[in-house]
Amino acid sequence: MWCAVASTIRSKVLASSDGSRMTEAVNEGEDSFRSLFAGHSRALLGYALRRVSEPADAADVVAETFLVAGRRLDDVPTGSDARLWLFGTARRVLANQRRGALRRSRLADRLRQPPDSWSTDLGGPSPGPTSSASTRVR
Repeated sequence: MWCAVASTIRSKVLASSDGSRMTEAVNEGEDSFRSLFAGHSRALLGYALRRVSEPADAADVVAETFLVAGRRLDDVPTGSDARLWLFGTARRVLANQRRGALRRSRLADRLRQPPDSWSTDLGGPSPGPTSSASTRVR
């Protein structure tokens, strides 16, 4: 994961017209990212391991969290606030993973149904959760 972030940063440096100042900024960014990773990766992995069923999924959560941190390095607070920011990001990554898994599961369930049970009405909007919610309110 770090290699991908580092290669992206290096390619931006090479494309830069003012390489010396950009190289200094990249080195500072690499150092801050490395210290962020070294200081918080184990705690984030523990957090993710307690919330997923597979260790590989936990590693994905940590990798994606640090990918977001690498992309938004200027937005990551310093000090102890960085830990809170990373854990908040990991929580959102976990929520996105769960939503994706739920969507895939629902799609698989729909595809297992026989084709004659599929809706053929393409005319208008289908009643969804908002229409059933509005009838409950009345």
